[in-house]
Amino acid sequence: MNWPVAMAVGLAGVAGLVAAELAMPWQVFQSEGATVCLEATNVPGAFRVTGQGPTNSYVGVYQTRPVEPAKSYRAVLRKQVIQSGGGRGQWSLEWKDAGGGEIRRVWGPDWSLAGVEDRPQALVVTGTAPPQAATAHLVVTFFPEPTPATNGVFVIFDVTWETQ
Repeated sequence: MNWPVAMAVGLAGVAGLVAAELAMPWQVFQSEGATVCLEATNVPGAFRVTGQGPTNSYVGVYQTRPVEPAKSYRAVLRKQVIQSGGGRGQWSLEWKDAGGGEIRRVWGPDWSLAGVEDRPQALVVTGTAPPQAATAHLVVTFFPEPTPATNGVFVIFDVTWETQ
């Protein structure tokens, strides 16, 4: 089964729910002292991501999807670095129990923001839901450099969530 997940167009606030018409909502997270910046683009459903913070800080967005234990899933993120600079991105899948506690994390590909990409790149993360899993978080994390003027910028275009 294939569930396309539309990305946020109307972006609200630095933290909390990222609102979108006809889309799965994205939640924003950030470490202490970090700031995330999300901006709509002229591409329907896409948004720009950048951030700043002290050394070892992080910012990002995630979606929550229901899962069935022991089923295998595949999540595909399409992203593009549009402004080169410091920092790196990471795509991951977090299995959560019914209370929201993290059971396990599957680290997907990470990417450097050192060079501009001429087209969107597809990144894949796969995993099998543990026996006690109730949901999965599809997570995009940005690890910025401490100097905001030197950070790169990337666009999230869309995500596809599939059972395997």
